[in-house]
Amino acid sequence: MATALENANLLSRAILTTQKLRISVSKTFNHMKDGIKVSQDEHGAPKSFASQLQEDLFLINESFIELEKLTMAVRRQREAETIGNTGALSMDPVTDKTPLYPKALETYKWATRLREHSAHSQAFLNNSSIKRSSGSGGSPAKRRKTAPTNLNISTQAVDNLVMNVNRQFHDVKITKIQLNPTVLQVYVSRTLQAIIVLRGLLIERVLIRAHHENTLNDDGTLDLWTASKYEVFQKITEHATAASLRYYLPTMQDLSFRSFMHWLNSFSKLFSTPCRLCGKYIKDNLPPTWRCFRTVEPYHECCRP
Repeated sequence: MATALENANLLSRAILTTQKLRISVSKTFNHMKDGIKVSQDEHGAPKSFASQLQEDLFLINESFIELEKLTMAVRRQREAETIGNTGALSMDPVTDKTPLYPKALETYKWATRLREHSAHSQAFLNNSSIKRSSGSGGSPAKRRKTAPTNLNISTQAVDNLVMNVNRQFHDVKITKIQLNPTVLQVYVSRTLQAIIVLRGLLIERVLIRAHHENTLNDDGTLDLWTASKYEVFQKITEHATAASLRYYLPTMQDLSFRSFMHWLNSFSKLFSTPCRLCGKYIKDNLPPTWRCFRTVEPYHECCRP
């Protein structure tokens, strides 16, 4: 650290000396170009010119010697490491067209940092691991297996959950439109409709469309893939997919579904609720399409915290 600070001070002085040297050289060339103005009665013009030139050259030599001393005083740092024989790639004269070595060096540095961060993360996780045993005589080396997630949910359980959610949220209306897999059609007020594919009671896919958009293909089959033609509902589809992952609770599937529906219910007043941060209803031609996963407060995508 001390060496780096000392080198920084020397380089700062060297820059000032270089500027001084450039000024002296420019001044000398100006004197050689313009000459020295003397009166007509003076006969020592050549001598005056020579003495002035000698003084200018002396200043240049003095600055040059000082710069050379500062250069020699700077301690050399450790040279940048090369990646084996790939260092020869830097000798390619057409570096602007084939910058192979700079890219390879950047990739090597990135991989090195990734390896270091991985090692730190592994050490942190090993120190913070939670060791539990089912009994006092249990072996600490044995790990208790996680209970498998039950995805074989009966139709009655799905119907009961749908009925309870319809009662809980007055602006939400859920209907089951397909079995195996279970597909739900959710209307949120008169704002939007959502197509939700369930696996058990866990949300596997969410697709948001406008209230009036068709959900069937031309052959009458259910369309689970075509995105909405409106950008606002395409954005909400992206946020809804993120929300389904945020509320993913395999061991509490009922709570997972209710939490997502609570988040989705916040879009009932999509076009009449201002952004929590900027207070605007429309920004970048879109209403607040993002909802906080914790407080379900509305934000524009560029205003989200």
